Amino acid sequence: MINLLPPDQQKEIRAARNNTLLLRYVILLFSALGFLLVALAITYFSLSQAGSQADETRMRNEERASGYASAQSTASQLRNDLSSAKSLFDDEIRFSLVVVRLSSLLPEGSAIDSLQIDSDSFLQPTTLSVQIDSRAAAEALQNNFASSPYVSNVSLGNISTNSGSSYPYTVQLQFTFTRSAGQ
Repeated sequence: MINLLPPDQQKEIRAARNNTLLLRYVILLFSALGFLLVALAITYFSLSQAGSQADETRMRNEERASGYASAQSTASQLRNDLSSAKSLFDDEIRFSLVVVRLSSLLPEGSAIDSLQIDSDSFLQPTTLSVQIDSRAAAEALQNNFASSPYVSNVSLGNISTNSGSSYPYTVQLQFTFTRSAGQ
């Protein structure tokens, strides 16, 4: 097709077409900008509503929690009391338990002359005079004490003979009580 229009009109038609295209782009740009502003406003409104609801919920929870403050302080006081009592009981030594455990280490046919236990018995060696009826009982006595977790540093001392006694031998046994003997 032959274009018979003058060159000035052809330029004006091309410029009009470009202006129409630019106008469409500007309208599209403003529409997208308007859509983004509306979406931003809706998001801001919904977030502000959620924030105010969260603040109200937090206030209600703080009011309810203030009612539990006395119970919480009582519980923390009780927790502190229990921890101090536990530390006291951890250091406690029950001497009756020490005597029972010591008696379980003595073999049959043996007797103790005297026993004196105090808190120093767990730090220093204790010498125990045990009367036995045979040398085999002396070996059993040493083995029982050596294998026990309740005593340490066991050493068998002098074995002496007794005349006119129901127990013919006396053994000197030296050992140190461990803390587990009384706990």
